[in-house]
Amino acid sequence: MAHNITIITLNVKGINHVVKRHKILSSLKKDRVPIALLQETHLTDSEHLKLKRDWVGQIYYSSFNSKSRGVAKLIHKNLPFTLNTIVRDTDGRFILITGLLYGEQILLASVYAPNTFDRLFYSNLLAKTSSVCPNHVIIGGDFNCGLSPETDYPPKSQPPSKMAKATMDFCSDLGLFDTWRLCNPHVKDFTFFSHPHFSLSRIDYILLSIDLADLPLGVRNNFILMPTLKVWHNIAAHVRRRGFSSALQPLIRNKAFLLGIDISIFDDWCSKNIRFICDLFERGGFMAFNQVQIKYNLPQKHFFGFLQVRHF
Repeated sequence: MAHNITIITLNVKGINHVVKRHKILSSLKKDRVPIALLQETHLTDSEHLKLKRDWVGQIYYSSFNSKSRGVAKLIHKNLPFTLNTIVRDTDGRFILITGLLYGEQILLASVYAPNTFDRLFYSNLLAKTSSVCPNHVIIGGDFNCGLSPETDYPPKSQPPSKMAKATMDFCSDLGLFDTWRLCNPHVKDFTFFSHPHFSLSRIDYILLSIDLADLPLGVRNNFILMPTLKVWHNIAAHVRRRGFSSALQPLIRNKAFLLGIDISIFDDWCSKNIRFICDLFERGGFMAFNQVQIKYNLPQKHFFGFLQVRHF
């Protein structure tokens, strides 16, 4: 899609109170947000419908009760979105919609993941999303976990949690990418502060499917890599596989890159800020291993791992 659309995801921590509800809607209006994905609305069906006012032209929601959960999707009245399907989670954990936006079929989802690992939630989310999944996918929400302990928390050395692994598996299965992290691969910034634990974390994400046209300039200008990706993309579309090997693929916990599934040298690379294949790129192509060594302080024994990535 050629149009620029601002999308915000926001855990509102309950908007039962009319004053808080008004402040949030007014803030979104002031910022001219065309699509808002809300979590923890704590609203019933009838209360959710009250959000359709002023600038809000369409609202889609999944309720649980007036004290917990609940997700909603607000779409500006001037946005030319035509609804096709709605998939509601009965537990108030997610709402999926598909439709036509600027001539393209898209899926929009607002997700509020459990704060403890729940295998059924992830399998249900994957099954429901896969059943209606078009080419363009936008999923935003509170996933209640940091995907990378090195960058999504203050200094933290333990491996990714079960929730993080399940979320990354979900992204890998659908070919989705954490867009903020792609644009800010080494930046530490946070979306949540826990008062009981007095800790910061980044647990809110907007996950997108990425077309070839959206790849970084250095990748698009690579005369070897780009034609290869185009061929792979066509094959993937033919066999209905959503993910594809690109320079944006993560190197760990990625089902498409089996060498990084288990603990390996790629975990060391991640700690040195080599998280995606594109981190090994410079001026449109792979760096030589000696350049990588200097830039990331890698030992010589990691040369074979470098070759494995180059031939991925």
